Amino acid sequence: SMEWLLNSCVVKNTIAGKGKAWLEARNKLCKFIADMAYPVIFEPKGETKSALHRACFTGDFTFVKMVIGHENSPKDCLDHPCEELGWNTLHYASVGGQSDVVELLLQRGCGVGSCTNPTLTCRADDRRGLTSRGLIETIAANTYSTDVESSGDEFRELVDSSAAEKQEYLKTINALIDRLKAVEKRGYSPLKPTQEIDDDVESVQSEKTVQSKASIEQSKAKRKKKKNKDSQKIDDQPDAAPSIQDKGGVVSDPLVSALISMGFSTEQIDAAVLAFGGTDRVTADDMVLWILERESSGTIQDSSSNSYSAGTSMTATETHQQIYDAEQMQRRAEQQAKKDAEEASRKAAEANAAAERLRAKREEQRRIRREWNNREQLRQHDEAQAKLTDEVQRRNRIEAEKARLVAQKAAEERAAPSVLS
Repeated sequence: SMEWLLNSCVVKNTIAGKGKAWLEARNKLCKFIADMAYPVIFEPKGETKSALHRACFTGDFTFVKMVIGHENSPKDCLDHPCEELGWNTLHYASVGGQSDVVELLLQRGCGVGSCTNPTLTCRADDRRGLTSRGLIETIAANTYSTDVESSGDEFRELVDSSAAEKQEYLKTINALIDRLKAVEKRGYSPLKPTQEIDDDVESVQSEKTVQSKASIEQSKAKRKKKKNKDSQKIDDQPDAAPSIQDKGGVVSDPLVSALISMGFSTEQIDAAVLAFGGTDRVTADDMVLWILERESSGTIQDSSSNSYSAGTSMTATETHQQIYDAEQMQRRAEQQAKKDAEEASRKAAEANAAAERLRAKREEQRRIRREWNNREQLRQHDEAQAKLTDEVQRRNRIEAEKARLVAQKAAEERAAPSVLS
């Protein structure tokens, strides 16, 4: 149950957007778990890295400080590697670009020269493990995908997840390279007093939560102010007479355009559209007949007598031709909509196929790396067995030589009295 509580309530939650009360409750929960079941923090269980490794990668300074400062903390907890990549806490904090956590780990004695497990993460040229500085140098040079071989794709996924803001991430990585290089050369010396480092980082975490809330409130106030301003502009504008253009862009409908070109007024077309409930399920013939019937009965009052007289004086041939043109335009619009839908469906299918190919490629890469890892382990096992066999043979030769010398000496001692006599 402690393992579930740690994974669900502590490690997977971030401090972004959280208040001071949430942080205090969360820190108390961390301390309670550490007091009740401290080894759970170092157990990977269903995942490949422990809670401490994940906290170092995500920059959870308070959690890392509590773990390594606990009274039950083992001496080698900082240098203990994970099971999949063979990294320690300093490797994860460096790749994650967490400068404050790196400084805390160096301050508490984490080995800056500690290398990765070469059977899990190594250089591609000499098969040796990498230090934290060597690992992030390949990231800064953008050669980590070719210069480093690791088990699975987790290394590349970690780098991709950290480099959301690439410029800022590379800037932090380069600063960490200089810092680790200085520690390797001259040993660790704090950038400023220890207490100031801890207090500054914790205060920054609290300030982040306050600033995030303040920024949210400020953005809400700006949106509200802009909305009021826009509504005031709308109120100040003079009222416009209702027309077809005001009704959701009806003027762009090819059927309405055809009726306008026939000479019918906007009032007549508005009344017909309203009577039929739109232009989706009606033809130009129906609308023309409806308008002419209402005009003959005097139901529709036309404000444009010239337009009406021009429309009623049109010949039947011209009317049918314009109706045919309108239907043709509507048909072409439907065909274009169908083509657009087919194109969207094709693009979606291509995207799904590309995603499937990428998944298959990654799975193949994982399989290759697993095979490489198995071969490497088998090779090392064979080398160890060969060395053991050579050592056993060497000792047997030494024992045989000793036995021969003892037998020779005994023979000489037995031959000595006979010579004297």
